[in-house]
Amino acid sequence: MTRALTLIETLAAILLLGMAFALLAPGLAPVSEDAKLDAFIARFVDLDRRARLLARRGDIIEIRNTSLPSPAVSLRLNDEAVAMIELPPEYRVELVADSDALDVVLFDRQGRSIDYQIRCRNGVSARRYAVSGLTGFAVDVSSRVESP
Repeated sequence: MTRALTLIETLAAILLLGMAFALLAPGLAPVSEDAKLDAFIARFVDLDRRARLLARRGDIIEIRNTSLPSPAVSLRLNDEAVAMIELPPEYRVELVADSDALDVVLFDRQGRSIDYQIRCRNGVSARRYAVSGLTGFAVDVSSRVESP
C-alpha cells in the first residue's frame, strides 16, 4: 500500500525550497553582473576589430564614447555611426590613453590606433582591458581595478 503526501507536507516542502532559493538568489546577482560586463567587453573588442578592418579600406574610422541620451560606444565611418553598443544607465565607460580620458579613438589607413584602455564599471564590479594600438590585441588588466 502506497502512502501519498498530504497537503500540509507538500506545502512545507515548497516553503523550504522557497526559503532556500531566497537565501541563495542574492549571491547570484554579482555573477550575472560580471557576465554582463564581460559580454560588453567582448562586444567592444569585436567593435575594435571591425574598426581596424574598415580603416584598412582607407575610410575615416573612429570609436566614440558617448553619454547622451544613454551610455554608448559607437563605431563611426566617415562621421556616420555604423555600429553602436548601448549600455544600461548605471554603466560607466571610459576610453583612456596615458591617464587621459579620450572621447575618440582614431584609426589610420593601416588599421592602427594609439594604445588605449577601455574601463567599464557598473554598480557591482569593474573591468579594465588594455588594447594594443598596433594589433588590437586586448589584455585583461582588471586585477588592478578595485570594485566600487
